[in-house]
Amino acid sequence: MAIQWRFNGVNIFGATQSGYALAEVQPNRTGGYQVVVSNALGTATSQIAFLTVTTLQNLFADEFESDSSSIWTINRSSADTRVTFSYDYSSEGIPPAPNSTNGTTRGVRFDANMTNGVRAAISISPTGKQFSGDYQLHFDLWMNANGPFPLGGSGSAQFITAGLGTSGDRAQWTNSSSTADGFWFSVNGEGNPTGSAAAFQDFSAMNGTVAMNGASGVYAAGTTGGPRDSTNAYYAATFPGQTPPLFQQTNYPNQHGTLENGTIGFKWRDVIISRRGGDIEWRIDGLRIALFTNVKLTSSNIFVGYWDHFNSISDNIAMSFGVVDNLRVEQVVTNTLPVIVQQPQDQTVMAGSNAAFAVLVGGAAPFSYQWQFNGTNISGATSSRGKLFRPRDQLDW
Repeated sequence: MAIQWRFNGVNIFGATQSGYALAEVQPNRTGGYQVVVSNALGTATSQIAFLTVTTLQNLFADEFESDSSSIWTINRSSADTRVTFSYDYSSEGIPPAPNSTNGTTRGVRFDANMTNGVRAAISISPTGKQFSGDYQLHFDLWMNANGPFPLGGSGSAQFITAGLGTSGDRAQWTNSSSTADGFWFSVNGEGNPTGSAAAFQDFSAMNGTVAMNGASGVYAAGTTGGPRDSTNAYYAATFPGQTPPLFQQTNYPNQHGTLENGTIGFKWRDVIISRRGGDIEWRIDGLRIALFTNVKLTSSNIFVGYWDHFNSISDNIAMSFGVVDNLRVEQVVTNTLPVIVQQPQDQTVMAGSNAAFAVLVGGAAPFSYQWQFNGTNISGATSSRGKLFRPRDQLDW
């Protein structure tokens, strides 16, 4: 038996096995793939499978290397919150974020509930921005917490927040006075939230002011066994427990011990909140955390922020903070060039009979067609199929 894979009708050199795999696919591999199988009795050709390769294009980006506060709108639930642009996080022993250029160490730092002991939230949104279509909010995240660990010190459970579909003019939280909008998420660094904020566990998904409960079906960890709790086995392999940076262990006596498996603190995390049609998905380090389906957005900005759910003050506020770096809003772009997957075939017919031609294309729809005869456009021949009738050498499509 012989096997030969084809790309846009052309044999692929060396692709002679029952399977064909592409590594690190680039847009120029957009097109139609099919396989031809033959033996002593004949040949069979598969249908064409069309591969579409998408790319990402930045709609908005901020690496926070300088004070960019002028392009952001800051929304607070109270004055007991703080956002620090171009914060040098290496001062707390934190290594460069994975997507930083040339190992730079500046980001935006968030603090909340620093002195009042009352729940507080802060959110920032790019001023005057609107995003549409398929796009994603993408950033590096570091969550710090005060020890000792695994449980953390008093007031250590604070949360980073981020989401899509907000108007960008309000603090994102769910207290009684909240006007939160859009679809958004919160996560803390060291797990174990208890007490008055137990409804908002380690991983929480929100629709406006409503926190989705564990049985809602939006959490990838399931609907039972604490799908929002960092102790759920679903999170353990992707988020093994970390220890504070050596600088913090040396300079802060309480910064010792190891976080439990399933918690995201003390390591840079890759966070993506994406919109694909009516679906909004939240992933951290590639692991799906939650998914909303069939949603309709009423606003079109994004935000990142910070939220302390608790009426308590951290016993070491210097260590209770979150950092966001290398934030970008990325548009999902489909290869826009049309690709002819199956060419029209040569034909020989008797004079006065009919001939039909067809072409199969792929790429970013919709498509427009124009058939030509000897390089000249044929009037009205503007569909993927054409029938040629040739009485007295006239063309009728």
